[in-house]
Amino acid sequence: MSAVSRVFGDANRGMRWNDADGLPSIGVVRLSKISLRCGTRIDLIKFTYTAPDGRNFERLIHGSPTAGTPREATLSESQTINKVVVRSDHTVVAINFFTKDGSVIACGGNEGKEETVAVPEGNLIGSIEGSSGNLVDSLRLLGGRPLTRGQVVANGIMQATLCTFHLFVFFF
Repeated sequence: MSAVSRVFGDANRGMRWNDADGLPSIGVVRLSKISLRCGTRIDLIKFTYTAPDGRNFERLIHGSPTAGTPREATLSESQTINKVVVRSDHTVVAINFFTKDGSVIACGGNEGKEETVAVPEGNLIGSIEGSSGNLVDSLRLLGGRPLTRGQVVANGIMQATLCTFHLFVFFF
């Protein structure tokens, strides 16, 4: 997977994490749920990934499980994120995920610098990485261009195959 965005916030703060770590070594997963908690900043972010057989791969929560107001969005198989608006300074202040069908999950405050990440046509957000303590200190969006069945990415670090329009296969 490659970076879809720069690192927002301060990657030198908090404990580092990468959602792609620990996903099934061989399996098909798609982003199926986004969970956030926020007040004036992003207190928590958590992605859930789902395999075609219905198995969920819930990632660890990143940030505080009790601070802020919860927000959650479950994505259907046909929904993909096509734009993300992030506000950040030394932490992630706000994040808004937009889907191709016009749905939005928004959370956070008004401080910091706002940047829009447009996911290039034909690419998908596949995962996130960052750092957190009591807040989400940093965040980077990861993804890439889905490949046709049987194709592989040549670098050997992570390879992806598209099985249906919105499903990735991850090999480690």
